Amino acid sequence: MTTLTERFQEAIKANNNEDYTTISVRSSVELAAMVYAMSIATQQAVVNMFTTDLSNSLASYLLEDKKNMELIKQVLAEEYEKKGSRLSEALKGSCFDVLQDEGCLNIKFDLDLSDFDKEFADLDKKKEEINEEASDVKQF
Repeated sequence: MTTLTERFQEAIKANNNEDYTTISVRSSVELAAMVYAMSIATQQAVVNMFTTDLSNSLASYLLEDKKNMELIKQVLAEEYEKKGSRLSEALKGSCFDVLQDEGCLNIKFDLDLSDFDKEFADLDKKKEEINEEASDVKQF
C-alpha cells in the first residue's frame, strides 16, 4: 500500500508538463476515512496536511531555472505591498520559507511603523479604560 505522499511524488515524476502540475489522487475508502480521521484529530484541513510536500516541490521547481528569481522577486514585492510587515507571517510554511531555510533566499522586511502606531494607540486606549474602571472601583 502506497502512502499519499508517495503517490504525490510519483505524480510529480510522471508529469512532463513544464508549466503546471495537476495532481489527482483517488484513494480507497479506508485511506480516505483514515485521512479524514487524522484531519479531525489534528484539527487541520485535509489539504493542509500536504502543504509541506507541495511547498518543497514548488521550491525545487523554482530552483531549476535562474529566470525564476525575477518571478520570486515580483511575487514577493506584490505581496509586500498588500501585507506589509505581516508578510513574514504569511510566508511561514510556503515555498519561500523552504527556500529561506535552505539558504537559497534571504528575505528582509522593512518595518512598517504604521502597524506599530496603531497597536500603541489601541494599547493607550485600553490603558485609559482600565484606569477609568480602577478609579470607579476606588470610589465605592
